[in-house]
Amino acid sequence: MVAVLVAAMVWLPPAASGLERPGELTILHTSDYHAHAEPFDHASGTNIGGYARLQSYRDGLVARGRKVLLLSSGDTIQGTLPYRLFKKFPEIEVMNRLGFAAMALGNHEFDGGTEVLAEAFAGCAFPILAANLRLPAGSSLNRLVKPWTMLEADTTGGPVRIALIGLTDEMLIDAVPRGLLEGVTVHDAFTTLRHLLPEVRRAKPDLILVLAHLGWPREVGLADTFPEVAGILGGHTHLFTDPPIVRETPHGHQFLSEPGEYGRALTRYDLRLTPASSGVRVEVAAAALVYMDSRVPEAAGIKEKLAAYRAECDKTNAAVVGAATALLDGDRPQIRSRDTNLGNLVADSFATALGADIGLVNGGGIRGSILPGEITVGDCLDVLPFENYLVKLQMTGESLYRLYEQVEEGMRFFPGYGGFLHVSKGFAARFTRDGPRLSLHGRAIDPTGIYTVSTVDFLANGGNGLEALTRCVASEATRTLAADALVELVKNRKTIGAETETRTRVEIALSGEAGPAPTAAGSGHEAAAGHGMSWSDLLDPGALLADLAAWLGGRALAVGVIGGGSHSMIEAGAIPLPFDRLVPAAPVD
Repeated sequence: MVAVLVAAMVWLPPAASGLERPGELTILHTSDYHAHAEPFDHASGTNIGGYARLQSYRDGLVARGRKVLLLSSGDTIQGTLPYRLFKKFPEIEVMNRLGFAAMALGNHEFDGGTEVLAEAFAGCAFPILAANLRLPAGSSLNRLVKPWTMLEADTTGGPVRIALIGLTDEMLIDAVPRGLLEGVTVHDAFTTLRHLLPEVRRAKPDLILVLAHLGWPREVGLADTFPEVAGILGGHTHLFTDPPIVRETPHGHQFLSEPGEYGRALTRYDLRLTPASSGVRVEVAAAALVYMDSRVPEAAGIKEKLAAYRAECDKTNAAVVGAATALLDGDRPQIRSRDTNLGNLVADSFATALGADIGLVNGGGIRGSILPGEITVGDCLDVLPFENYLVKLQMTGESLYRLYEQVEEGMRFFPGYGGFLHVSKGFAARFTRDGPRLSLHGRAIDPTGIYTVSTVDFLANGGNGLEALTRCVASEATRTLAADALVELVKNRKTIGAETETRTRVEIALSGEAGPAPTAAGSGHEAAAGHGMSWSDLLDPGALLADLAAWLGGRALAVGVIGGGSHSMIEAGAIPLPFDRLVPAAPVD
């Protein structure tokens, strides 16, 4: 049996490097697992992912003599049925067993609130990092989470000191119900890192890595602004960066990537570390996005542990409630940007459950597809895994128009914006140059009229930056779970077809029309619970790509995605980056 290598995760005093000769270190980076601890079937393939495969792959490297460091950029929990049922799903136990060295907090770690998060992570054997968050003083979470840590990692040439800094989603306040974030303040990531780096340097690390759950545009900006940071290991955008990005800097190689979503892949870096007069020089000897498909065997111990939890879920959630004649599409790029048959279905279920004029569901709340064939209760719960309750609102037409102005703003300024709204049958929305055009059963929405809206409590509380939903005439909370509404509609319809009704039309270009994007250094704004940051605090992806293309003078880097449907927020092809001296990454062995 291969022994697990766990880096010493203690705060270390300033010291000289222990690297005696050139050495090698392999980094395996994960992010956005969303509780997909077991293999699952997906439109792009079957039997994909799972922590048992990650263990098998890591153990194989260790058996060949490699020194391995395992890191995560967050959103490890929330997103599947087992997590919803058990809450203490053995995510952290499994990560401990695998020997994770550190993890940054993602936005979904907060879905149960700060105390639930502290309880879930209380047994961590590795540091939890979030430098740009200020947590409630005296809270158990405040004692658990650190801005950064120094660890000593073994290489083939001796130990090296690695400073790891965590940065969390700057839009956290709009991504999580605000009542769950009392006392939490979110700071600009660039300002935080600039202020923190002198303290980190005084501890004399051999290299600095950032675990960033910020999203691709902000992570690109970090790399460009802080070349002294050896690696930006990103997450939140669910981007499959293939191949990883490597460039030459005065400090050695700098690398940047995201590993996709749900454990379908991981990013691997084979680093060559060389003692130098100024410290340690870092070079990327090889790098790759490694797909965790059926070619990678599953380690037995973890597989059996997780199977026991799945069996418990299946006892109550294997009941068949209907059938799908085709794929019901909840895939991230589609569900967050356009109508799909699954988005239609979920919105219809909300309107039907509460007898409302309009059903609204945010694309970010739909977390998976339903494959053709039988539909079970568990399938519906996997689509809507969050414990959101339906709320019935009475809204003026004027507030509905304001709502769609905010949706348009979000779509302009945030790639993969989770607030794209799927709407129920009979309601139609058009984004035009003259503003949103809304109608119900063919008649224009009257600004002075009153309409009933069924949506989830997250949106009713202003989530995704949609503050207009809080401007209702009246609000009625219910005890109807969103997933239960979906189950009931599937039961009643029995067979769900492939057809997608176009209920939302985008008739204008949403990229690059909203004026200049903020600088890479960030806006300097801070957000406290109840006072969310503006969407314009994030880089507009359309303007970003146009600006970067100009900076590069036509130079570009290819970023690939998994076949069988793009799962990247940036489509396959030429993606410009603000970097000179890009270094082609050699393939891993």
